[in-house]
This record gives sequence, C-alpha cells and structure tokens, in this order.
Amino acid sequence: MREGGVLFASLIRTVVLKESGADTKIGPMIGRMTSFAHKLMTGVQGLLMLKRATASLALIICGSVSARTPSVPVEKSCREHPQIIGKCFTVHGRLSVYNGNPAVRLRRSGTKRILGVSDQRFSLPEYRNIPESLMKELGGENEIVADFLVCPFTRQKPGEMQLICIESAKNVAVRSRH
Repeated sequence: MREGGVLFASLIRTVVLKESGADTKIGPMIGRMTSFAHKLMTGVQGLLMLKRATASLALIICGSVSARTPSVPVEKSCREHPQIIGKCFTVHGRLSVYNGNPAVRLRRSGTKRILGVSDQRFSLPEYRNIPESLMKELGGENEIVADFLVCPFTRQKPGEMQLICIESAKNVAVRSRH
C-alpha cells in the first residue's frame, strides 16, 4: 500500500509540473502535498483524505491555468466610440430592421427622418453600436418604440440618412410589425 502511495505522489508531481508549466511558486506546494499524501496512505481514512488532497490539487492547478488565460474583452458602449462627431441626443422613434444597409434603422416620430445604426462603416470590434438587449428584442418581426439616446457618426444632411449608434433606450415598447 505504501509503495502505491509513493508512485501516485511522484506521478502527481510529474504530471502537474509538466502539464501546468508550474513555476517555483507551485512546485514547493506540490512537494508538501505529495509528502502529505505519503503519510495519508495508511488505511481507509488515508485513501479518503488522499482523494480530497488530489481534488484540492486539481483545483489549484485549474486556478493557476485559468489565471494565465486572457480574459474576454468587455465591449465599450456607443458613447465611448472614438468616431463620434458630436454630442449624444435623445430621439423618440421606432426602431426596425429593413432590407438594405444599414439594416437597423430608427424612424423619428413626427418626421420623415430616418437614422441608420451603423453596422459596417463605423464598426469597431471593441465597441457596440447597439445594445445587445435591443437586438434580442428587435429580431426580424418586431419593432421597438422608445426614447433612444443616440450618438452621431455623421452630420445631419437633407436627403441623406444620418449614421448613428444607440447608447440606450427608455420607455421601451416592443410591437409586432405585422
């Protein structure tokens, strides 16, 4: 029984050091745990405690490996976009998906003016031009009526669609388009 414990402990040390690329901070800890495992290898209680020690060792290894994995970058909001050309403003209107580009458009209530949510020209990987919650609600069959806080990418010109991004929406009502 004691021989099996020695083999198991040295196997743990070898696998952990090779697979995790452990440095000097983890090595001594593994040495203490494996010598502790030698002492525990006597009797049934020793086996149960060895299982617990092995599980703890696995958690330590997983923690050290996950600490080295790069985190997923958080997308920044529309208001922080570097290509915004003016102050953000509030628009009451109807947000829908259309055929063409940009596909997501905001029609201002009481006017014929249509604002386009830029999805190509002003698209940057770390910035979100429309909140994910609005995109989920929108789908292809719905429209959203709300007070939108929008930020301009282009200047307003007669006869041209102004490109914007949407920071947020208040007083949201989702309706079916049909």
